[in-house]
Amino acid sequence: MDNLQKLQAANPHIQIHTIHEAAFRRYGSVIQEDTSAFCAAAETIPFPETGSKYVASTPELDEIPAAAKLREDHCGGLDEQIGLCWGHSNQLNALEWHTCNEFNIAVRELVLLLAKREDLDEDGRLNADKVQAFYLAQGEMIEVYSDTLHFCPCEVTGSGFSCIVGLQRGTNLPIAPEQKVNKLWAANKWLLGHEANTGLIERGVPGNLRGKLEDQSDQIIRRRKALEKVINGVSCRVVEKEWDVYFDMALTMFEEIVKNNQAGKPSVFIVPVGPTDQYPILAKLINSQRVSLKNVHFFNMDEYLVSPTQWISEDNPMSFHGRMKREFYDRVDESLVMPESQRHFPEPGHEKEYDELIAGLGGVDMCFGGLGINGHVAFNEAAEADDPITADAYADLGTRVLPISRETRAVNAFGYQRGDLAGMPEWCITVGMKQILSSRKVYIALNRPWQSGPLKHVLHGKMVPQWPGSLLRRLPDVRFCMTEDIARGIV
Repeated sequence: MDNLQKLQAANPHIQIHTIHEAAFRRYGSVIQEDTSAFCAAAETIPFPETGSKYVASTPELDEIPAAAKLREDHCGGLDEQIGLCWGHSNQLNALEWHTCNEFNIAVRELVLLLAKREDLDEDGRLNADKVQAFYLAQGEMIEVYSDTLHFCPCEVTGSGFSCIVGLQRGTNLPIAPEQKVNKLWAANKWLLGHEANTGLIERGVPGNLRGKLEDQSDQIIRRRKALEKVINGVSCRVVEKEWDVYFDMALTMFEEIVKNNQAGKPSVFIVPVGPTDQYPILAKLINSQRVSLKNVHFFNMDEYLVSPTQWISEDNPMSFHGRMKREFYDRVDESLVMPESQRHFPEPGHEKEYDELIAGLGGVDMCFGGLGINGHVAFNEAAEADDPITADAYADLGTRVLPISRETRAVNAFGYQRGDLAGMPEWCITVGMKQILSSRKVYIALNRPWQSGPLKHVLHGKMVPQWPGSLLRRLPDVRFCMTEDIARGIV
């Protein structure tokens, strides 16, 4: 899976094109040139630690033989300045245009956000839904037409972007304040600021770029960028936002399946409902990369019961069966999805068979889950303070039916019943801690602010049944992925 594929999976709300697609032709043209001399020279220029930077003309680029060749072959006899735009950016902050064409070389892979002047309305405003995204691989060179709106590129990986910029000499030089009229901001540079970019607007740039890309995000580039830290044997991955947790979880599942497929081995996962937002992302990855799930087994870790002997109805919004079907199985191409016989749920009266089926498949490759308000994993509810059960005995509990604690029902009522505790089921069936702790790898997703509380006890407290998640610290390979908000003061 290459970076473009990961990028597209991370941004399902935006279609990211390549410059080799027909969609790019209205914006510019691809130039087939050896750009290695340009790229090598650009990489000698120190990289900004934060933010982005633009230099209209830099000797490292402007004075090399490759620059003279570019002018001779592509600039129609005009004097072209060769500069650099580089650093870190992942937002649609503004758009600009010039009266001349522009040449770009991707020193590091990047995404350009482009629109056309003809897309401006009669008042000179532009909606962000007119903007299209285009990926440039390292070394690729393009000519951007003069009526194409563009701005600072977006980075694809955490290493930042780097883009060589060739423009008619004098472009982007400062002009007098009285000249800054009708969107003219610098010499041969007309600028539209995004309405949310208060920094530019305060400097006098008109905030005529409005809305978000497909009204979903002002960030185009999401990536697996995280702080990694090991605490008491637990690998903690800290990401920026809730959505990043889902993406990381989906990508982890996908990569494990691909690895096992390539090795000719089955993938046996214990999987949760709560969280669930990773499943549409995983389905998109599966479909786009044509990865077969025919050798994959999903063992759902739990389900609500209407009584100690009966599953909740699948058409009930709280049904885990129903959620898995809607959020994942129905989204995967029929030719790729695993058969129903490999979509497993624990069933009252057949608890022992569930554990035996897992064992018969060679055990669990990876267990995915969340963390409950009392530190539970799956529905393995916390032991009461005066419960004499030992950690070893609790860790040996298998799949079973049990009542759901009042605190768990109360927290879950917010998500399912708008706080109506009376509408929450009182019984559940859950895979046991024995099966979870027997997994070769465990991945816990933390996506709710209140999970800071149980996380503190699970990571830093004693390994006791009163905080079931703490027993995960017994394992050699366990990862918690969480938002910055949850991690604050704990990780």
